[in-house]
Amino acid sequence: MARVLSLTGARIRELDIESDDNMDRDPQGVSGAVFQGMSYMDLSHCCDAFHGIRKVTMIVDGDCIGGWMTGNLVKILSGATNLEKMCFSGTRISPVSPKYIFGTTTWSHLTSLSFVNVDFDQGELLDLLRRHSGILKDICLFGVCLRNGSWRVLLEGMKSSLSLEAISIDGPCEEGNKGYVIDIYVRPAALTDYLLGDGPHPLR
Repeated sequence: MARVLSLTGARIRELDIESDDNMDRDPQGVSGAVFQGMSYMDLSHCCDAFHGIRKVTMIVDGDCIGGWMTGNLVKILSGATNLEKMCFSGTRISPVSPKYIFGTTTWSHLTSLSFVNVDFDQGELLDLLRRHSGILKDICLFGVCLRNGSWRVLLEGMKSSLSLEAISIDGPCEEGNKGYVIDIYVRPAALTDYLLGDGPHPLR
């Protein structure tokens, strides 16, 4: 598809890859196998065809970790200089590290960011948010689990570096000292009052 778009000079504004609805297997979206063995020419066509993308919605499948580690998706998305909105969902099956998706790219038009069922290292997530601190206005985090960190510290970092207009955090959790997953309860009103106003820390 990317090759046809590239050769014909067509440009797309939205890329939406949703889950497989096959009931015989777990839901999946983009597999790392797509990027493993990708030729330089195919990569070039993808970068060319997706250059004008403004919105990306993608469900990420943890299959074929080696394909994700090639960094090819990072190269493709880094060229989408007009990207305004990103929504990424994980499957919690052999999770893929977000660094293989976002790298160190800064998108100068990115205003909306959404993550669903994704595991993040606290430092990586804060770094991604801070790189876009001047433009991010809307963040939605659903079922996000923090590794090597805490939601208390993450929220403090978001408060000090972001100027948001809307925030939604639901079902957060973090990894405890012994590897156990700890569910975190945050009241939506208290969260909004803290991040968008002058309220106290909701996890004090």
